[in-house]
Amino acid sequence: ATDWLALVIYMYTSTLEAAHPNLHSRPYVDDITSVVTTGDALEMVEVVTGMIDHTKAFAADLAFQPNITKSRRFATLPAVRVALTALPGPPVAPAFMDLGIVQTPTPCAAPSLADKRLHSGLDKFERTATLAVPFKRRILYCAASGVPAALYGVAAQPISALRLAALQAGALRAMWRSSTRSASELIMALYVSWRANPMAVSIVKPCLAMRNCILTGGITLESVVWAYHCDTVAGPFRALQDALSRIGAILTPDGRSIRCPQGEIPWLTWPLAHVRDALLGRLQDRSLQQMAIRRPALAPVVKGIDRYLTLQYERSDAPEVRKAALRVLQTGGSIVQKVAAKWIPGGGRCPFCLLAIEDVFHLLWACPRWAMIRQQGLCTYTRAAIEDTVDTFATLTGIVLADPTLVAAQS
Repeated sequence: ATDWLALVIYMYTSTLEAAHPNLHSRPYVDDITSVVTTGDALEMVEVVTGMIDHTKAFAADLAFQPNITKSRRFATLPAVRVALTALPGPPVAPAFMDLGIVQTPTPCAAPSLADKRLHSGLDKFERTATLAVPFKRRILYCAASGVPAALYGVAAQPISALRLAALQAGALRAMWRSSTRSASELIMALYVSWRANPMAVSIVKPCLAMRNCILTGGITLESVVWAYHCDTVAGPFRALQDALSRIGAILTPDGRSIRCPQGEIPWLTWPLAHVRDALLGRLQDRSLQQMAIRRPALAPVVKGIDRYLTLQYERSDAPEVRKAALRVLQTGGSIVQKVAAKWIPGGGRCPFCLLAIEDVFHLLWACPRWAMIRQQGLCTYTRAAIEDTVDTFATLTGIVLADPTLVAAQS
């Protein structure tokens, strides 16, 4: 059936292009877009009117019924839009969906079409949240389903901060089923791949798409620099502006680098993977700095995380329930009595030993109730020896900070 329909559509588009020399029609199975390019506004109106007549005649020859209500006319020039509105035919749309991507021929946003894609992604996140599968599997599902559905075409059209925040919260609910007190920034930084992170996708995709367009000759670098400094509300240039602003970056005056607080990124000369990793690194640094203001106890992670040592337990054969418990500890989600006392009576004193206020340090290293379990876990090690090897922060959170010497060598 698809092959037959493709043949019909080819007959339609080829005869349409033959009737109008300035018209280009993209053949597709069920979503055909035809564009006329000319400097004469009157000719534009005549060609669009001729396209409608051609469609009706073609449908009559094959005994088809054209769906005029779902069809749309559009124009980039205000005079042409006014003229088309006065003529009979399909509605003149300020924005429309083309192959699933919002197209805005007029300088205005399309919130209704953006909401449609947003709800599609949120629905997939809700379904993922109900699945009884391990944490890593839910991350894969979000990366393969929810995030692509919600952010398809994000390089061509920007997404507002409010919609992006809703997607970020929906993705977190779909993946993270442990303590809600855990720092979302640490969850994303430690465990979640960038393809399952809506914020990361909204930054990486527009930058890499514009980079590819420049390198392949689709647009000149001078045009990108000019458009980047224009005040736009829609389109790929606004998507690039929003992507860079979310990591506190700007395009340099010559357009050859992305200037960030941590340094410049030569996005046109570096390999694609290096540019992507640099953008993701800037995003992680910015999000962890914001988390440090809100959660001072976790502020040391701003210095950098040794991911290999911190996540070594993920490669072990330990039960998933133990891995989940350590993830909660690493992300600051542990609810000890000192925290629970904020909403239940009884004070912050440890309910097991009644000797001191129960915080994370008391729970892990001081409470006599867990002395036997603690001794079995430490084997021949002592807390002092562990602190000499790593630091106090690692003994309380399980996060090993990056070695400053190694970080300096890598930069």
